[in-house]
Amino acid sequence: MAMDMWQGNINALRNWLSHAAIIFDSFHIVQNYSKIIAQVRLKAGRPMRISATCTCSRTS
Repeated sequence: MAMDMWQGNINALRNWLSHAAIIFDSFHIVQNYSKIIAQVRLKAGRPMRISATCTCSRTS
């Protein structure tokens, strides 16, 4: 059975068709990896933005 990776669908398929093979479609695989990569990029970029916008007092 080809389907997305939603756990509810997987559970239902295993409940009703326990011997069926599960195949995830490539669209949803790429979509999930894209979300993960975007989250990692955001987390990696936050410390750099915070340190770059830090205002330091000048001592003379």
